[in-house]
Amino acid sequence: MKSRLVIILLFIGVLLISSCSKFRVYHLNSLYDEKVDNGLIYNIPQTGLLVEVDVEKSIKIKGPYAEHADKYLGLKNVIAYNQTSYEIKNIRVRSMQLPDTSQYYLIKTKKINNIFKKRKINSFSLGNNLNLVSINNRSDAPERFEKEEFEINTKNQSYPNLFKLYADASQVEQIDTVYETYKLDTIVMSKPVIKRTLITKTPEQRAEEAADYILKFRLKRFELLSAYQEVPYSKEAFEFLTKELEKTENQYLELFTGISLSEVSKYQFLVVPNLENKNKSVNLFGFSTTRGVCDANDIQSETYSIQFESMAPSATIDSLTSNHIKSTSKKGIYYRIPEETKIYFMVNGEVIQQYYFEKISQFGFVHYLPTSAYRIIFDQNSSSIRKVQVK
Repeated sequence: MKSRLVIILLFIGVLLISSCSKFRVYHLNSLYDEKVDNGLIYNIPQTGLLVEVDVEKSIKIKGPYAEHADKYLGLKNVIAYNQTSYEIKNIRVRSMQLPDTSQYYLIKTKKINNIFKKRKINSFSLGNNLNLVSINNRSDAPERFEKEEFEINTKNQSYPNLFKLYADASQVEQIDTVYETYKLDTIVMSKPVIKRTLITKTPEQRAEEAADYILKFRLKRFELLSAYQEVPYSKEAFEFLTKELEKTENQYLELFTGISLSEVSKYQFLVVPNLENKNKSVNLFGFSTTRGVCDANDIQSETYSIQFESMAPSATIDSLTSNHIKSTSKKGIYYRIPEETKIYFMVNGEVIQQYYFEKISQFGFVHYLPTSAYRIIFDQNSSSIRKVQVK
């Protein structure tokens, strides 16, 4: 009787093992012409880096009276000629998950109701990129995604009303007295005649006139501040008058000193490194102080590149698993161990000593869990394993 019971228990155990062995995970690229039943498709994602570059464009415009600034106002440090320059103000790096087209897998079983119940696998959570978030873990709260605002500036900033006080009257009325002669009988007589004409002011005359206005505005502001006029202005009236006088004075002053303007443009570069880029650099863009951002191959510009330096070689883990862990045909969920990577930028091969650390998924090797794992939680940022429970 006992031997019969033992045989029955052994038979049931064999059935359970064989049923569990029907739980298969297939790499879709390795199936070739083989066809399998439908199942759950998931992806092991890869890491993409979005490099955001802020470039400031500085524009200096020469004033129309710049040549006379020293003579009439004693100003020497003025803009002598029009110029445009560019400067990189900031570089940011943001990581994101992207689907890896070489890492699609199919979870397949012929007796899904029976096998999943016996192994207590009753739920799968997938992310936006078909990456596994968890298996048999209902405590995960649904992820909420807020869509980022997306704006593209298609036009450069415009600068209207530059040197608007330069539009002051450029002509002046000139009054001359001339004498006209006429003959009355035998007498020649002359009479004075006033002649009015409009003449164009020379640039120096206009500069002298503008400098005179500046001195007058400064005098008016001094009188207000020193209470020379002894007028009981209210606080609001006093602030308004001084502000308007200063504003108009600065507008006249710009005719001599020139105007400095700036605008910031944002550039984005998406980098998806592959295994060949590990411990190597990838060229991003070229930059010139006179032309701004340009092609990375432009020989007249500085080349900005991004360097990936491995901090925890996954090759060590892979060699250990291949040498000491026995391979089996009963493969469970495939996963990848991301590799900690130091990221930094270089300019013409010279390192910028500021570092950014990120786990790069595609730098790591793909491994698989045993089929006995039935509760798994993955990291939602890197898709690495956070928790495994084995039956």
